[in-house]
Amino acid sequence: ICTVTPFFSIVIPSYNRAHFLHGALTDLTRQTFSDFEIIVVDDGSTDCSRDVVEDIKDSRIRYIFQENRERGAARNLGLELAQGQFVTFFDSDDSLMPRHLQSAFEFQRAYRPLAFHNRYEIVSGSSRINKVPIPPNINRGLVKGNSLSCMGVFVDRSLMKIVKFREERLLAGLEDWDAWLRVAARAPILANPEVTGRLVQHIGRSVMRINPETISERISLFMQSIKSDERCQTVYAKDFNRIEASLTSYMALHLAMNGGKRSQVSRLLQQAVQLDRREIYRKRFFVILKFLAG
Repeated sequence: ICTVTPFFSIVIPSYNRAHFLHGALTDLTRQTFSDFEIIVVDDGSTDCSRDVVEDIKDSRIRYIFQENRERGAARNLGLELAQGQFVTFFDSDDSLMPRHLQSAFEFQRAYRPLAFHNRYEIVSGSSRINKVPIPPNINRGLVKGNSLSCMGVFVDRSLMKIVKFREERLLAGLEDWDAWLRVAARAPILANPEVTGRLVQHIGRSVMRINPETISERISLFMQSIKSDERCQTVYAKDFNRIEASLTSYMALHLAMNGGKRSQVSRLLQQAVQLDRREIYRKRFFVILKFLAG
């Protein structure tokens, strides 16, 4: 396929992930679909990330260094430099199957969405855990939480440049959910049922690190972001309590997983239920109760 600009731009933010980068880039260079560019945005690494990238001789790869500003800022820099019709954001510690981009291309050509998501599975070590269930209506599913993986989301570049990622450090680990809600307020996000990616679970995944002192601020900043978006106001205004409830219980769950104080976990869970009683029917509610009873 010959085009003036690539069909896909793949933006990889990375911070001191040299030990993951080679595998990520190898996965991409082995794709059966070849019309893409890779933009590695090194977010202030102090390891040998540059050497790892430059060791892989592929003209489709660009390496950009910036002072550390967090993932949202790194992704936005990659987005500004992207030339592809569609942009996707790949974390350096995830893994792709060879048909990942081919499947995405075929799906986009068949249904012509401005935004869509390839399915993925979660892997821990050498063991496959499960194929993550994706709601058939992603736009509504995002109200209850973010089951999308960055590597699986493809967005029309013009649309993504309107939305962008929030760059506040406090939103690190939540900036993708925030962005997908704002994308969904502007276009349907369709679900491609083919599993083409693997989210590799490991202790260093930054989404699992939660500072108890900043939880309230993070929730407030997240809600402020979507409430200040006019399109989100139009599409999701009636769901704001549900979204905040889901976010609050999500924080409670991860605080519990990280050995947080029971009193704070309990308070967050109560806040979530007060915002929306449907939280008591979710699996995470019972997981948190088990922690509190332990």
